[in-house]
Amino acid sequence: LAAVEGSRSGAAAPPGGFVPFKGDFDSSAFDGLDPINPGGPLDFFGVASTPEDLALLKVKEIKNGRLAMVAMLGFFVQALVTSEGPAANWGKHVADPFGYNFVTLTAIERTPVL
Repeated sequence: LAAVEGSRSGAAAPPGGFVPFKGDFDSSAFDGLDPINPGGPLDFFGVASTPEDLALLKVKEIKNGRLAMVAMLGFFVQALVTSEGPAANWGKHVADPFGYNFVTLTAIERTPVL
C-alpha cells in the first residue's frame, strides 16, 4: 500500500505492467498524466482518449459517488425508522404494498372523519 501511495503522490515512479489489448508498458507511459487519474495505458478501451473526455468522466465519477452516498444515507435512515434492514422492509412491502409503505409507516394514528 505504501508503494501505491508513493506512486500516486509522485514520490516514486509508477510501475510498468501489462494491459490487455495494449501490451507491455513502462513507467514513462505515465509522464505528463494526472497522478490521481492517469488514464494512458490504464484506459483499456480508449474511453478517455482526449483530455476533455477525461475531465467529463472525472465529473461523472464524482457525481456517481455522491449519488451512492445519498443512497446509503437512505438505507441508514430507513433502518433507523423501521428498526429493520432494507431486505426485510422490501419483503414486507412486496407482500403487502398498500399496507406497508412510507405513508403507512409514518402516518399518525387517527380516525378518519367524514
